[in-house]
Amino acid sequence: MLVKGGSVKELTVYSTKTCAWCGHVEKYLTMKGVPYKKVMLDDEPELRQELLNKTGAMTVPITTDGVDYVIGWSAPKLNELINKVIRQDTKGI
Repeated sequence: MLVKGGSVKELTVYSTKTCAWCGHVEKYLTMKGVPYKKVMLDDEPELRQELLNKTGAMTVPITTDGVDYVIGWSAPKLNELINKVIRQDTKGI
């Protein structure tokens, strides 16, 4: 994992079958050792409207911890989200 003695809760990556950047996010999270769940919006179109309401974005990938959202592929923003999740998880140690 990312922090010695710590763990990282699972993130969610919202994707579509035609999203090229989604693969970059998935590879990055895997490289960092961050567990994630992939949700295909093609298979769950009702979630697309829900995400639009929450984020104002009609694009993918969208990566979330359930509170904060990273829209698109951005290593610096993903790192911020990962670090936030790590800080929350290590507080309970």
